[in-house]
Amino acid sequence: DLLRDIAPPEAVRPLCAFVDHHDLRRIQAAALLLGCIADDDGIPALARALHHDDDHVRSYALMGLAGARVEGRGSHAFWTGVYPHLIPLIDRDDGSINDLAPKLVASIEPAQGLRLLLDQYCTKKNRRLSYTLAAARTTSGEVPVAIMDRLLADLAPDCASYPWTYAMAELLRLMASKGHPRAEQLAKEYFHHSDERIREGAADALVVLRGMADPALVAFHVVERGGYGALTLAQRVVYCVRCLVDEVNNGGLAQYLGNSSGDHAMDAIQSLQDIGAPILAGHLKSALVGAFGPRGPQCDRERRLDQIAALDKAQDEAIEDFDERLDKGPEPIETLLMRFALEHQDEFKPRTR
Repeated sequence: DLLRDIAPPEAVRPLCAFVDHHDLRRIQAAALLLGCIADDDGIPALARALHHDDDHVRSYALMGLAGARVEGRGSHAFWTGVYPHLIPLIDRDDGSINDLAPKLVASIEPAQGLRLLLDQYCTKKNRRLSYTLAAARTTSGEVPVAIMDRLLADLAPDCASYPWTYAMAELLRLMASKGHPRAEQLAKEYFHHSDERIREGAADALVVLRGMADPALVAFHVVERGGYGALTLAQRVVYCVRCLVDEVNNGGLAQYLGNSSGDHAMDAIQSLQDIGAPILAGHLKSALVGAFGPRGPQCDRERRLDQIAALDKAQDEAIEDFDERLDKGPEPIETLLMRFALEHQDEFKPRTR
């Protein structure tokens, strides 16, 4: 971690030797660090890492390179030298982090990279098509309407099956960001699709088309600037549901309650009702009341932690049961949340200075 932070060029030569080591963990670490440092002398070793048989080695190299782009490291010669070794990873159908390869290609050579992605990889022969479309969306270049129309015709018959659900969702986002004339019509149509991933893509497209910012980010920024009390009612609903879902998916309701996001657990019950998820709202209320009594958990985190420490087995089980309720519940929470945000779109506009 220290070497990643300071990225010393002096470390490149010894790290290059580790790319040919017999221990995969050392090879992975070396690939990551060489990518982070982004020094010209590391290009040959990075090339070997990007072509390595082990998908984790390739992934670590890609992660390092992505970090270097964010930090602004690497000369023009470095990125020109790395570029051709990224191309075979764009559609490599294995465990490599393939979303990074097309994004790096589009970032390093924006015009040339976009043409490459559109001409060679925007096809159903590429089972990683969703990553290619996501990378194309990050560029400032134009995507011809004819290419988007062809992809729509190709994907529509199979869009309910993997991996084309992901590709269709990304295509809807791409159409919105690149000004397709039917983008809003298609987004509205696919917002009612049976697959939640496609509904999410359609919702994201509508957010773009209506000039909104990411609703959750808007809410989080408001809290960061002015605290929970500064949220409007609609922003509070998005904030409460987003915190609940993300925390529970990451570590369960116990994690949610143990963190500061749990300060507003009782508000989350009403927020779920507000987006149209009464079943999950009922399960959350049952879990909180079953564990903490009719008043629910304390809003103060330290006091709540004391409550959690004193729970008995039955109360613990009430909390644990909610995790499965969220995971297997019948209500499409992400779709409902985005629909709610779209209905209150004026409260989720980008910040103006």
